[in-house]
Amino acid sequence: MAAKEGSDQDRSIPCNPSTEASVLGVCLSEGLAYWNQVMRVGGGDPVSLFYAQENRIVAQAIKRSIDGDGELYDSAVEDQLEMHDGDRLSVDPRTQLVQLQANTSITNLDSLIKACNVLVNSRSARRMLTDLERTRNTILTEDIQPNEISKELNQISVKHLVAREVKTMGALIDEIDSQEEASWMVPTGLTELDSIIGGGLEAGRNYVLAARPKIGKTTVMMNMILNSLHDGAVVLLVSLETLERDLIYKLIAANAFLDQKTCQKIRKGEVSLDSLEEEDREEYESSLQFLKDAPLYTVFPRDLTDGYHTIAAMVASLRAKYGDSREIIVYIDYLQLLVNDKYNEYHELSQYTRDLKLMAMEMGLAIVYLSQLSRDGADGGMPQVHHLRGSGTIEQDADVAIMLNRKHHYDNEAPSHVMDLWVAQNRVGSQGDVQLFWDPKHNVVSDMSESTGWNAASGDDDDDEVYD
Repeated sequence: MAAKEGSDQDRSIPCNPSTEASVLGVCLSEGLAYWNQVMRVGGGDPVSLFYAQENRIVAQAIKRSIDGDGELYDSAVEDQLEMHDGDRLSVDPRTQLVQLQANTSITNLDSLIKACNVLVNSRSARRMLTDLERTRNTILTEDIQPNEISKELNQISVKHLVAREVKTMGALIDEIDSQEEASWMVPTGLTELDSIIGGGLEAGRNYVLAARPKIGKTTVMMNMILNSLHDGAVVLLVSLETLERDLIYKLIAANAFLDQKTCQKIRKGEVSLDSLEEEDREEYESSLQFLKDAPLYTVFPRDLTDGYHTIAAMVASLRAKYGDSREIIVYIDYLQLLVNDKYNEYHELSQYTRDLKLMAMEMGLAIVYLSQLSRDGADGGMPQVHHLRGSGTIEQDADVAIMLNRKHHYDNEAPSHVMDLWVAQNRVGSQGDVQLFWDPKHNVVSDMSESTGWNAASGDDDDDEVYD
């Protein structure tokens, strides 16, 4: 007898009646393409995914309808229910189908696949219980040696795990091709950089941005954040070095292309907003309002009560709020400041970089973190990947490593407006170097072809002076 949802039996037999009903409802609403996904994930045996009696009856009716007509229509399913087992439903067939469609919580193919995987897990557990019960009866009725029992149990475990976990390349390709949208990509705002790294910041990848102190890495990150927001992405900024009030005026300056010293004085109340030219005042107000309205979420040291787990919880909250398809980018300024015990820095950084890599892959987001360099990387030349401070796992776990340098910081004869950028590591593309236009007055870094504009950035908390 099938278990009823909420009963004691429901707790003893692995099943998910509400998930089953949601899968049936969305298939009835969306048609054959969705049912084909259920068949694919279910290994060609979709009916066995449904354990609750009424859900299995409807699933059988859907299968018979498709077997007969090659299509999935409500009317055909209703006819099948009228002919087979419809009297075993709690309501008439038409009402049953309407209720399933009205109550489904599944909205797209991605969520359908996730729901089907839940049902596959439950089916595997039920089948494992059946095999275990058969083994138990054999043990009770036959003289079996302990090593044979162990072998039998191991075979049961392997049998069901392999059936669930291992995919052929063909199945993997079909799964990727069936997804509604390709992996998203958000431009950094630096055109030449984007062309090297494949178009921008991509879901599932980690990016490290490294430079010596006072070169401008925080400023570059701020401009990337603004570009991400203007492109429609959700941003979580873990700011462990920049004060809240400094972050605000720097973002306003970069976004509005205003003198950041003036923006700082306005925020402090030292200069009246009315003292600005009308156009500048409008730009300031517009930029301030943009930051208020943007999906920019901030984490400061006082908020980081549980290290990585705090970040992971906030990401999970944002993913739940904005859905699976929304672009989410995490920016961390900077990685080494996450370490609690400087005497255990290597181990902690290793754990952080690995956890962040897995987070990006599992949650479908991009992560950009700034990194300090080791002391041997402070000679004034372009840093190398091995100069990343604290752990070789930064190099190992980062998909893209971007190095920054400004020669004028060490040599007054060098051009003051040039920032050198080098993509030193790129697991999915080429390496390459770019010269950027450095404008510390407005906290902006841009392509050399653009001497103005918010859509590339510079200006950094690391700078000796606001003006370079």
